[in-house]
Order: sequence, then C-alpha cells, then structure tokens
Amino acid sequence: MASGQYDLTVSDSHILSVELKWRSDIKSVLTLNGPVAHGWAVRAENEKLLAALNEFLDKEYKSRFYNLVYSKYFENSNRIRDHVAAHQEHSEKGNISPYDAQVQKYAEAYGFDWALIVAQMYQESRFDPMAQSWAGARGLMQILPTTGELFGVEDLHAVDTSIETGVRYLAWLHERFEPELSVQDRMWFTLAAYNAGLGHVRDARRLARKMGWNPDRWFDNVERAMLLLSRRSFYQLATHGYARGQETVDYVRQIRDRYNAYVRLASAQ
Repeated sequence: MASGQYDLTVSDSHILSVELKWRSDIKSVLTLNGPVAHGWAVRAENEKLLAALNEFLDKEYKSRFYNLVYSKYFENSNRIRDHVAAHQEHSEKGNISPYDAQVQKYAEAYGFDWALIVAQMYQESRFDPMAQSWAGARGLMQILPTTGELFGVEDLHAVDTSIETGVRYLAWLHERFEPELSVQDRMWFTLAAYNAGLGHVRDARRLARKMGWNPDRWFDNVERAMLLLSRRSFYQLATHGYARGQETVDYVRQIRDRYNAYVRLASAQ
C-alpha cells in the first residue's frame, strides 16, 4: 500500500491503528462495520485449557505489561510521530539518526562501527529516549536498571548516559567472545547476547555443536540452535533454560539489514 503497489486493502482496525501511529503515507477511507466484541472459544471438553486461558486473562488484563504495550502501540501517537518525523528530517540532512555525533564519540572510544550502533539503537527504541519496555528496560539503548547499576548510572533516559552505557555493555559482552572468531560473527554473537543474555548464547553455541552446526557462525548455524531453545525438549537440557529464540534471531537479522541499508545510503550520498 505505502509503496503504491496496491490502491486499497481490507485490514483489521487494530492493525491499521498501529500503523497509523507510525506512518503518514496510508489512511483509513471506509469502515465496514462498527466495533465488534472479541472472544476466545475452546472445545467444551477442554476444561483445563479454558481455565488456563481465563487465568491468563485475569492476570494480564490491565497489568503493567498490558498497559506498557497498549501505551506503546495505541497511545502517545503525537510523540511517536514526532520521533518518526525527526528521523526523516535527519535522513534528509545526510544523517542516519538524531544522535549521530554522540554515537560516533562512544563507538570510536570502544572500537565499534558507529552505524551498527545506530542500527541497534533504532531496533531497541526507535530513537525514543523515553522508551520503556515491559521488562523495565529504559532509554535509547534499552538498558535494564540492574545493568545500569553495574556501570554506576541511574538516569537511563538521559541521551548521553544511555548511549555510553549501551556501548560499554556491548563492549563488555564483546570481550566475552573469542577474538579468533570472524569480526562479523563476534559482533553478531555480541548483539545476540545483548538481547538474550550471554548465557543463552553460550547454550545455543553448545547446542549448535551438538547438532552438527558450526558453533562459530551465527547466521544459519547458531541462530538455528537459538530457535530450538524455545522448545521444551531442548531448553530443559540447557544450562540457562528457556530462551525467546525467535525474538533474538529477528533482532540480529533486523539490525544487520538496517546496518547494510545505512551503509548503502552513505555510499550513495
């Protein structure tokens, strides 16, 4: 739709609502029906499943997680649009983020490619310094308060503090992987550890070796093992247990793809 391949489509209202918070190149032109109540249905004999669903809804509805996610995707539309507009404005000026200068300073100090840090920052917070996740991670680099304490910082929403702490933490993780790894794979492992935790990445590498995959290569090898750590038969044997494998795989791939896009943009400019 946004690229002009199609003129019209039919969409659920909640999906359209999310998209309209982030973009201005689509719009709603016709409502086919009024609000309709939603419900979950299970077979009559599935009493345990019904009880589990009711317990989940009773626990999560209007919970802290619910409110944070609802706020992120359905409220604060003006603030979200402001950050999208700021990103577009900086792109037009030849920058890739509103924080290029700060990122360049800290990335150079710790030996990282600053464009990769910007790609990670976008993945973490969409360049919103006030972002906060359901798990309590805060700021541009989505640092947990416990991680902030390790580095002696408290105000994780402050731009400079968040960027420096995120890069310092990334460097700390980077040092935990063998320097003999390829430059690229050492970085992919570092990013995966930033998202999932160092223990889960080590579990995935051990599992990859067991499965006959290369434990020193992330793409198409260790990432496959990371996906398996979401399955009970695999994670119950892992040192650090269950991992949200798909989230980590998507995280690394999306940062890589965005970084490559930034590199192409810089080359074109």
